[in-house]
Order: sequence, then C-alpha cells, then structure tokens
Amino acid sequence: MDINVNLKVTFDETPALLNCLAALAESLQRICAVTAEPELLPANPPETGKNVGTPASAEPAPAATQPAVPTAPAHVYTLPELQAACTPLMDQGKLNELQQVVASFGVTNLLDIPEARYGELATKLRELGARL
Repeated sequence: MDINVNLKVTFDETPALLNCLAALAESLQRICAVTAEPELLPANPPETGKNVGTPASAEPAPAATQPAVPTAPAHVYTLPELQAACTPLMDQGKLNELQQVVASFGVTNLLDIPEARYGELATKLRELGARL
C-alpha cells in the first residue's frame, strides 16, 4: 500500500535564515564538487524539486541571488590543545579508546601524529566526547 503525504512548511524570510541557507548551499556545492566524479554522473539526472511533474513547456523561475556569506577559516589545532582535550577523557577511563585513536594514525604516541592530521585527530577526540 502506497501512502502519499504532502507537507508544506512556511518560514519567515529573515537575513539570518537566508545567510544560513546560503552557507548550507555553498557547503553542499563544495562537497559535491569534491566527491563528484563526472564519468559516474548520469547524463540526464532525474528531476527533483518544485518543477517535478510540470509540463516541459513551463519556464523555471529565475534563481534568486544569494548574498555572499563570509566563512571563517578552519581552526588549526595545536598539540597543547589536543593534549588538554585528552585529559578529561583519561579521567573518564577512556585510555584504551585514546590508544586506539592514536594507533589509527599508525603511531604509538600522540606526539608522533603529524601536524597536518591534527584536524582528523580533533574529530576523533570529539567522537569520544572531548570538548575542542
């Protein structure tokens, strides 16, 4: 049995909402640009969004111009920050988990993790509950 549900959500258009939506759209475009492999994309992608089911002769609405959204540069973590984030985890008895995280980088000591991978380390520490 198929059930069709239509849901309409209305938001007040505010500058903050527009900025959030623009930032989300920009992030999704970057992700798609990085992960998309042109030879794997379909030649005629399926239609999605508002124009699905409209006659072929219908003109699409012009795209709204989005205001530029400033983005902050990614935080560059330092070894002291990462070490400080590990202390509460050790106090919580997560030493084995910390050792597994360090080993996942192919090293046996936190000090041996390359600086270029500190962002990855920060993400894994957050997954254990660290506050960074």
